[in-house]
Amino acid sequence: MARRHWIGAAWLCLLALGLQELGIARGEPSAIIVFGDSTVDTGTNFYSPATPFNFQANRYPYGFKGFQGQATGRFTEGRVIIDFIAEYAGFPVVESYAKPDASLAQGANFGSGGAGALDDTNEGMVTPLSKQLENFADFCGNVSKERNLVEYEEFLSNAVYLISIGSNDYLSGYFSHPHLQQAFTPEQFVTLVVSNITKAIEVLHSKGARKIVMFGVGPLGCLPPLRIVNGSGGCHEPATALGQAHNYALGLAIQRLRQIHPDSIIVRAHFYDFFEERQNNFGAYGFKEPAQACCGAGPFHGRGHCGIESVDPELSYELCEEPSSHVWWDPYHPSERVHEQYAQALWRGNATVIEPVNLEQLFHSSSPSGRMENPGTPSFAFPEMI
Repeated sequence: MARRHWIGAAWLCLLALGLQELGIARGEPSAIIVFGDSTVDTGTNFYSPATPFNFQANRYPYGFKGFQGQATGRFTEGRVIIDFIAEYAGFPVVESYAKPDASLAQGANFGSGGAGALDDTNEGMVTPLSKQLENFADFCGNVSKERNLVEYEEFLSNAVYLISIGSNDYLSGYFSHPHLQQAFTPEQFVTLVVSNITKAIEVLHSKGARKIVMFGVGPLGCLPPLRIVNGSGGCHEPATALGQAHNYALGLAIQRLRQIHPDSIIVRAHFYDFFEERQNNFGAYGFKEPAQACCGAGPFHGRGHCGIESVDPELSYELCEEPSSHVWWDPYHPSERVHEQYAQALWRGNATVIEPVNLEQLFHSSSPSGRMENPGTPSFAFPEMI
């Protein structure tokens, strides 16, 4: 017992030293505000009747492992990363802004499954990042009516903003539309996507955001449908390289933003290496199946729509016995266990997962100084497109 007390005291000392190094004083977070795609959607598409079925998680078996066994619009069998982060931070569930009776006193989730940083990505079917920012402006208007100016500004500056977006711009955009591949080189398209994300962060800063967390994308070519495209069952290298390029360009953009806005903490959350490690060494993290989705059809369960029967028997979904043994839940989304492990890594992780501070430090900090980090030199080249 004494040893445990010593370890706890040592951790607190290290935490204090880390905050001091960054010039950060302790403070209390006011809200969690979320933007992004299906990795963070807690019901936006669920409460949008016009959204096509393939962009909704409104049916069994989605959600069957949590929330009283009911689908809640989350694209897993249970919870997503935002649910775990809110729990660790001592916050209630961050409800979708689209939910009619949502409790938004301590935050709001604007994320929409299938959304991209570009308006053209799944246009007309989801809520793109630009529209999410418009909804945030409406949210700010409502907050301002309930608080005086000082309280309003403190609410926005003490909130933690989480952004997870980009994958769909490549998967549903660049790789799905040959005309985009003809109009843009991979490098040019990455620049376009990252530029839109940078503009979104600038908008949030102009509104008062000072604690911003930007998520990178994972190894896109390792999704079950992309393994089918590969033919050999391995990861699809052009898609994987595009994800790496995105993360590198995003790192450069974040470095510039930190220099421009020293009054803010702009945190970079690395997902690529985290996820690749769980695919390559899956057994060490409690997984038994790294490539085949729990819910889906066809090879690697990378076809069909989870929870929807098809007249084509090859597209009728199958459901595994234990989702937590799979890295992938459905063809495009990780299992709840991956979400939980990533949330744990971000909460108390080091710079290999999240920098310049982890989420536990960020949620208990104010007056940031924003240390710079060099994203390094990219060690990849673009394979030829297929």
